[in-house]
Amino acid sequence: MVEQQFLSVRDLDVAYASGAHALRGVSIEVGAGERVGIVGANGAGKTTVARAVTGLSAVFRATVRQGRISLAGKDTTRWPAWRVLAAGVVTIPEGRGVISNMTVEDNLRLVLAAIPRRRRPAVTEAYTMYPVLGERRRAMAGLLSGGEQQMLAVARALLVRPRLIVADELSLGLAPRIVTEILDGLAARAANEGTAVLLIEQAVVMSLRFVDRAYVLDQGTVVAQGTSDELRQAGDTTARYLGVADLSRAEELL
Repeated sequence: MVEQQFLSVRDLDVAYASGAHALRGVSIEVGAGERVGIVGANGAGKTTVARAVTGLSAVFRATVRQGRISLAGKDTTRWPAWRVLAAGVVTIPEGRGVISNMTVEDNLRLVLAAIPRRRRPAVTEAYTMYPVLGERRRAMAGLLSGGEQQMLAVARALLVRPRLIVADELSLGLAPRIVTEILDGLAARAANEGTAVLLIEQAVVMSLRFVDRAYVLDQGTVVAQGTSDELRQAGDTTARYLGVADLSRAEELL
């Protein structure tokens, strides 16, 4: 059991209107300030977990059939996304979600508008985390590189001082060097603020360098879990779910 548990998911079953049964009996925990990964191949059900946790299942025509999701002990299984957000859970969706026809600075100021002025952080915090954003603060977000857009998405999420960030496929389409830079910035600021991170990734080896613990998903079921070191040293049984022969020696996944 995780000490000072913030997120708890118990025996979660989720199905889509199309008939696809995406999750079967999934249970995960994230402690306050902890970094946890959900890893696995494409189609394993990772994004469905993110949608359920952040209250977005209904938007994608998915239904929680069984199970319970709780935040700091409160049952949030049926909460809408706005209420989950108000409880301190921010999502960085696959595809980044920046507003392309607004400048970098306006993207950042937009999320700050909802924070009372006396508690509102300075936009410059984002530029300290990722200096390139400061250099390009007047550029339209749609003209940034993929890595810069992902930095903007991460910085924007952290500005609102969340208790938990749910990050879905941060590495998608990016070079390993850029992903490392993004995760280093996220790790440093999250640790400073006591923010927990649920990192949902197909890039397993990279994820295990960042998280404290991880769950391995396959066909909607948790097939393995453990610390990063335990999974990195996984034997054949676990490694085959991750698409590699020897996880301890793999440099990249798929």
